[in-house]
Amino acid sequence: CHLPPKGRAVLTGVRHRVQSAGNLFSVFFTDEPVRDYAGASAQEAWRYRAFFHSMLDAGVYLPPSAFEAWFVSAAHDQAALDRVVAALPAAARAAAAGSICPRSDSPCGSTGSPRSR
Repeated sequence: CHLPPKGRAVLTGVRHRVQSAGNLFSVFFTDEPVRDYAGASAQEAWRYRAFFHSMLDAGVYLPPSAFEAWFVSAAHDQAALDRVVAALPAAARAAAAGSICPRSDSPCGSTGSPRSR
């Protein structure tokens, strides 16, 4: 199963790649193809924190690391896929902003952690 075209379209405003193999896929914050660890490491992984927390706030539970794969299975019905698609625009905006840590008003550094005040 692949993310429907409308799902791909709503992840706009932030450079990204969706790489897939079979029923697993990963979102990388880069516009370059990711073929190996070096490619995955070159992404703007610090954006994943805001993306992850925005999706979590919408009830979508993702892998907690930008280096892990998502899995789609028969257990994911249309309602579950619709929830993911509905959560993507806000998560893309959060990843694009990338300057405010989720769940706080503190600025984030490039690692995604709050800077000391």
